[in-house]
Amino acid sequence: MKILTFTDIHSSKTIINRLIEKSKDVNILVTPGDLTELGHNLEEVLKMFQKADKKLVVVPGNHENYEELKILTKKYKYIVDVHLKKAKIDDIVFFGHGCGGFSYIDYELKEAMKNLKFDEKEKLVFITHGPPYGTKLDKLEHAGFRGSKTATEFIKKFKPDFCFCGHLHENERKIDKIGKTVIINPGKYGMVIEV
Repeated sequence: MKILTFTDIHSSKTIINRLIEKSKDVNILVTPGDLTELGHNLEEVLKMFQKADKKLVVVPGNHENYEELKILTKKYKYIVDVHLKKAKIDDIVFFGHGCGGFSYIDYELKEAMKNLKFDEKEKLVFITHGPPYGTKLDKLEHAGFRGSKTATEFIKKFKPDFCFCGHLHENERKIDKIGKTVIINPGKYGMVIEV
């Protein structure tokens, strides 16, 4: 499956149009959030992606209101919300954790992990707004590692094939690994990934 993953577009219509053009040769769109600027016009932004005519797998960023996203997910069937839940599309399982991005410990994710199980034979993609701790994707020159230790714990425990994240604009388009898991901040212009 070919995935176009992108993050932190912050309501830019120019960027959305570029992503829709780029999506022609992929099967699905995936975003770790921050689609809007402080939550303004979430529905308008999401509706623009209808033109891509693909599923849009999403977790909310720190700029989105999750309650609003849940309502819009029910209204628009091409939007797949995976915040603290699984969704299987074709042969890939997606699981995500959105919002936040400012804490070392994500208590909602930590709680969800207690009861989570994944089939090791299936491909797993983990989508998290904040980057995992201790990687190239969460290290800031002026502040050190700023990512989520809980996301790193998730990766070590469940060994997803990929982790897509965002939040730290300084690290867009960076790639790293934890074990076998390839961790990618695709940035606002997106990256096409074969899963």
